[in-house]
Amino acid sequence: MSEALSGIASIRANNAMEFYKGKFREAHDAHSRAFFAFLGSSRWVGFRMDSLMFLLLALASYLAVLFHEQGWFSIDPAVLGLALTMLLQLAGTFQWAVRQSAEVVNQMVSVERVSDFCHLPSEAALTTFKDKELAGWPRS
Repeated sequence: MSEALSGIASIRANNAMEFYKGKFREAHDAHSRAFFAFLGSSRWVGFRMDSLMFLLLALASYLAVLFHEQGWFSIDPAVLGLALTMLLQLAGTFQWAVRQSAEVVNQMVSVERVSDFCHLPSEAALTTFKDKELAGWPRS
């Protein structure tokens, strides 16, 4: 964007506005596709984890009622309520932990790329010995 602003006079003089609008749209679409994939996958994981926690909560509730009805052992309702509340809080904590671990993996890819760039071999010098020899050419 800053390149376009600094060269706006040249863009207008050459009547290249539509060309640069198209380039901007392509870059924006590429960014939007990646972001939409990230957003969709995080929603998918969140829904799956919520479904898993719902099943766990339903199973715990069903077992508590079953144990009470069969008389296998008595469960204090206050303890049962506390256990179900803690299970609901565990769902949010579990989702947060999974998202944070995914974010760490995502950020470590950036660190890995920077580390790889630091170990790239240097490019050739901008001027070479032959360039210095040719600087005085032609002499008459």
